[in-house]
Amino acid sequence: MIPVIKWMFLLVLAAVPIVTIVTIMINQTMELERIPEDEKLTEITSAGYLMAHYNSSIMAAKPWESTHRLSPYVRPQQYFINLFPNLEQGSFVGSVDISLVLDTPQSYIKLHSKGLNIKETKLNSSSVTAFLYPEHEFLVIIPNEELNAGEYKLQLSFEGSLLNKIVGFYRSVYTDSKSHEEHYIATSKFEPTYARLAFPCFDEPQLKSKFKISLTRPSGNNYIALSNMNQESEEANVPTNGLTTVHFANTVPMSTYLACFIVCDFQSLEPVKADQGFPLTVYARNGQSENMKYAQHVGLQAINFYVNYFGIKYPLPKLDLIPIPDFPIGAMEHWGLVTFRESCVLFNEHISSSADQEAVAFTVVHELAHMWFGNLATMKWWNDLWLNEGFATYMEFKALKGIHLDWDIDTLFLIHSLQPVQYLDNKLSSHAIIQDVSHPDQITEIFDVISYDKGSSVIRMLEGMLGEEIFRNGITAYLKRFAFNNTETDDLWTELQTAAQNTVEVKKVMDTWTRQAGFPVVTAIRNGTKLTLKQQRFLSNPNVDSSTNSSLYNYKWEIPITYITSNNNTVHKFWLNKDVDSITIDIPSAEWIKLNHRQVGYYIINYSENDWHLLNKLLEKNVDALNAADRSSLIHDAFSLANANYLPYGIALNMTKYLSSEHHFVPWDVAATNLNTLRNNLYQRPAQKNLEKYVHNLLGN
Repeated sequence: MIPVIKWMFLLVLAAVPIVTIVTIMINQTMELERIPEDEKLTEITSAGYLMAHYNSSIMAAKPWESTHRLSPYVRPQQYFINLFPNLEQGSFVGSVDISLVLDTPQSYIKLHSKGLNIKETKLNSSSVTAFLYPEHEFLVIIPNEELNAGEYKLQLSFEGSLLNKIVGFYRSVYTDSKSHEEHYIATSKFEPTYARLAFPCFDEPQLKSKFKISLTRPSGNNYIALSNMNQESEEANVPTNGLTTVHFANTVPMSTYLACFIVCDFQSLEPVKADQGFPLTVYARNGQSENMKYAQHVGLQAINFYVNYFGIKYPLPKLDLIPIPDFPIGAMEHWGLVTFRESCVLFNEHISSSADQEAVAFTVVHELAHMWFGNLATMKWWNDLWLNEGFATYMEFKALKGIHLDWDIDTLFLIHSLQPVQYLDNKLSSHAIIQDVSHPDQITEIFDVISYDKGSSVIRMLEGMLGEEIFRNGITAYLKRFAFNNTETDDLWTELQTAAQNTVEVKKVMDTWTRQAGFPVVTAIRNGTKLTLKQQRFLSNPNVDSSTNSSLYNYKWEIPITYITSNNNTVHKFWLNKDVDSITIDIPSAEWIKLNHRQVGYYIINYSENDWHLLNKLLEKNVDALNAADRSSLIHDAFSLANANYLPYGIALNMTKYLSSEHHFVPWDVAATNLNTLRNNLYQRPAQKNLEKYVHNLLGN
């Protein structure tokens, strides 16, 4: 298809010879990328109009093609955004004025724009050459001469579609349960790289700015407009009769992916006040607002917990929670306006299950943890996404410990995060927590269980190494130092090292867990009062050729070892370093030993056959001889090892014999997961019926 290219020419008259400044508007949706590079430049430069020699030289060099990244020396300071979504037509028009600071002279400016029809581009009120470069989702602006360092204002007007997408700025549709009529709302989802679909912007997390947002909504039918900040004012019949333009307060400095725009006809419950004094309001479509009461209850307690735990106030004047009927993900932590998929936040105590309640609670507290980890202190680039998601995932569990005391949150962590991610992280195809990304597709791919669940698991292990108080002091110092700013993983290690002083070399240890894929299996052999440990990477298929997957640390880890024995419940600690093949230590003479206490460490243990037998007999005799977390970890480790041919399945199955006495649901959950996997592997084999009979007997007892 040949693209439609629109040209707009502006003759600027001055006391010097006439210079024609060409502003090129390209409709990106018409597949410009199919035009060969030389033809693109021909279209731009051979229109029969004069261009300044400066422009021509930049066009020939095409420096914007060399990288997907924006310049760190062109920094937005303030966005003034006006948006009017036409809900019936499924389109929107808008304008944005961006106050910029150039730290160094610049020959051109590039920012992001995708799927927008740019109507007009001005720099300091003067028209300039501008065009889209779709390969990198850039809008490139070329001045007539080099721009000196200093302050500038970029002004753009644009239009776009709300249809056929569920990211960026889009139209959501729901059907009223009573009238069966369709209702339209406009909403947004910008993380990680979709703000550029709603307005031209510097769409990288480290380019924080303030946002002054205005939204135009229908005046009738109970429509409201919501954004990150509180409403300051509104203008009736602006821009025309039947419309109202709502102006919101200026935001704090934040990344583009945290901005949020909503125009809807939802209802709200009475706001509740946080201890700090700001209102927490929940919204929902007609007939569902009552089902937001539980989310509001959990949200209020969580926000109070975080303010107290971090010792840092929530920095905005309000907090809203709102479910969107067709939201593409579970939830999104827009600062001040958290959006959810309906199924992840609505809860009816009369018909919803306990699993539904658990899912709502975890989702709400996760998103509110982001108000600090991610929103207040944000990673510089997406390779450190785990600083956002790993911490928010771990903080879920800390917050919920005080909200639902009866849930045994510490043990629940094992089946929510640690064990499920190990089932994936034991594959050769796994990746490190921190990895280089540049293209938007690569960025999207790292929103996975490695960032969330492995990230939270190694944070939990780190807290276990440092102790709760040191850990809390370190992350609080980190958040305070980088408030309204951006960080890298090493910044976190620096603050935690300061808090830990010389007790642990934080970076040395944690780099082995965050900068290489996988995790170790630690083999533990007892000989009297001697314990010998050695480590190797644990792979679900140990025979696979792993020589092509290199690591800076040769797949060795700095491992914090913990253990208890039959003598007492004292937790003993020592290190298994990456630079030694094995280590032998003296241990007390004891009937049995259990390593990786409470499965705080992100690794698995393989005992000698005799020690497996002793632990099995221990639990058969007294199920409470070990806590539920340790009982769960024994089942998990045994089946993981058996699945990878490290252990006979008989040993793994023996570890389930005590389950007829098990009274905690987490060990049962671990066993059910693994027994079901084994049953599927034995499908239509003679052993399948034997396994089913065994499980039936366990349940019967």
